[in-house]
Amino acid sequence: MEPRKLVFILIGIICVISIIFALYSQFYYSKPNNNNVQKIKETGKINDNDLINNFENIFLNKINYQNNNISNNNKKDYNKDLIYTSYEITEQVPNKYSINAKIPAINLNYSNITSINNDIDSTFKNKISDIIAGSKNSENQLYDVEYMGYVNSNILSLVIKATLKSGNNAQRVMVKTYNYNLTSNEELKLEQVLALKGVSKTFAKKKINETITKANVSSQSLKDLGYSVFIRDLNSNIYNIENTSTFFIGENGVLYVLYPYGNSNLTSEMDIIVF
Repeated sequence: MEPRKLVFILIGIICVISIIFALYSQFYYSKPNNNNVQKIKETGKINDNDLINNFENIFLNKINYQNNNISNNNKKDYNKDLIYTSYEITEQVPNKYSINAKIPAINLNYSNITSINNDIDSTFKNKISDIIAGSKNSENQLYDVEYMGYVNSNILSLVIKATLKSGNNAQRVMVKTYNYNLTSNEELKLEQVLALKGVSKTFAKKKINETITKANVSSQSLKDLGYSVFIRDLNSNIYNIENTSTFFIGENGVLYVLYPYGNSNLTSEMDIIVF
């Protein structure tokens, strides 16, 4: 066979292969979903920012057991999940309030769990009564509450997010988390969870400081341009590991450390660090 003909044949083969590959990519390739976040994270195809940006989408008002066996736990009601919706309301009065809330409870028969459930009601459920009772004298209020629960090995985590908008005030986002060791029947602190994950306090503190500093630089730049933004106090002790109480272990064991400034300020600003 002449060399010239051989070249044309090879070029034709390459073109055919390229077309087949392009068609395969178009019709059979699909973007990864949330169920394989950890696998993607390990292979380097997703970074911390992807997990952080997806945070708003995790709230499905249920618990994800992740195939963990929890059959031997001391449930208070064996007909319900370990985390379930204990109170739900969707109610709207034009120009007064709009409420869409699902309040969770932990279904374990221990005294410290009763205290946790009471704290959840006090923080999130009682606000509903306050809004309805004060609707005659207050501005229009929008209030949403949603949650998500996870089981990772013997750790039960619950994260609850509430969004409140009152009249012309800035929107406020509040987040509370609860982490419970199903084996020792005790609430966990961040130091304990970091140790379980093999993350040193030094590394965690460094990553937290870097994230907070970077976020504050962006906020300061906006403030310098005349925007009204939340400015962090970089010297505050709220960023110390021992003082950080808002965290949870999410899907596939990803640890989320949260600084929801709306818990004590009229802001929806929140810093999220993942490990």
